[in-house]
Amino acid sequence: MEIVKKIALAFIVAAVLLFGVRMITRDDSSSSNTSNDTSTTTSEEETTSEEEDNGYHQVGDTASLYYKNNKKMEFDCTLNEWGKGTDTDGKSLIYANFTIKATGTEAVSFTDDYFTFYGDDEQLNTEELSNWGIEVSNLSKGRKATGMAACLGDADDYDNIEVEIGDAKFALKGENVLQRGLDAQSKADSKDIKVQTKDSNTSTDSTDTDESTTNEDDYSTSDDYVLPDSSSRIYSDDELSTLSSGELRIAKNEIYARHGRRFKDESLQSYFDSKSWYNGTIEPDDFDEGVLNKYERSNIESIAALE
Repeated sequence: MEIVKKIALAFIVAAVLLFGVRMITRDDSSSSNTSNDTSTTTSEEETTSEEEDNGYHQVGDTASLYYKNNKKMEFDCTLNEWGKGTDTDGKSLIYANFTIKATGTEAVSFTDDYFTFYGDDEQLNTEELSNWGIEVSNLSKGRKATGMAACLGDADDYDNIEVEIGDAKFALKGENVLQRGLDAQSKADSKDIKVQTKDSNTSTDSTDTDESTTNEDDYSTSDDYVLPDSSSRIYSDDELSTLSSGELRIAKNEIYARHGRRFKDESLQSYFDSKSWYNGTIEPDDFDEGVLNKYERSNIESIAALE
């Protein structure tokens, strides 16, 4: 009788163990299937993400950049639009309009030389337009500056056009342009522009366009300053908007001139040499913009935005 009980107990234990093994196997199978589903979903999501972000920034996008040269510069760079134009010799050009916003503790300073254009992977000529476009000078954290960079070339000759700044690539035209870029560009008020080349009678010391070309009629023969209080207060946009393009150009460079800076542009140098208050002793390459105070920096930025 005892033997029968032991045999029956053994069968019961075996049945329980077999049931438990089957349940564990079933759970493992279910878990494996769930894991595979998750992996598939993730893969699909990654594929979608790659389609939405192909490594190129678009019109309307903002790239966060960090430079570590002689000083650390952190800033956001937003591509507002791009377009076509010509220089004074009738050569075609391609331009891109950017907004720069300083985000780090160090002031941001650079020119359009930081930008490189490519047409079908060929680097395009920016040298003749160097120092024509955007010039950011001691932009403090939170402040913005808007301007252009440009290169020589006919946009219609290229299937793909890109512009780079640092490690950020912006797609202007072609296979790397996504729908959001097309949408943003269609909303932009792009216009054909005309600018002077590097060898033309244009200042290399300020942010110039064809509207800020040197014109002797725009220069005052008085010893008075265009902006007499530029070092002690910030001028409003309403005040600055009353000035002509030539006066704006003089007003901006006048701030540098009051600190003894000389100018590469002969017409600017001649103008300031005629002023009794001017004592130009510092060559452009030796000038330290750190001497500018907060009012002067702000006024320079405001004038540049209106030029």
